[in-house]
Amino acid sequence: MQKTEHINFRTDAGTKLAAEAVLRELGMKPSEALNLFYHQVALHRALPFSLALPNAETRQTFLETDRGENLQSFNSVDDFFTHIDVK
Repeated sequence: MQKTEHINFRTDAGTKLAAEAVLRELGMKPSEALNLFYHQVALHRALPFSLALPNAETRQTFLETDRGENLQSFNSVDDFFTHIDVK
């Protein structure tokens, strides 16, 4: 399919630099990533990721952790998984 349309959009410099760094690691050009995004939107007739507002419990957790409250740290991933008892 021949590409004949042009899309122009604005974003902040920090987001652009961070996203382009990730895309470089993936071996993609920004235009390829945006084409992929558009194809996924057209294919699924939706955004290719979920969007949801956080519930009350999650909002409360965000507020607490932003204040440095109720945080836990672990020395390793294994320690974390032991703590949450995942098998």
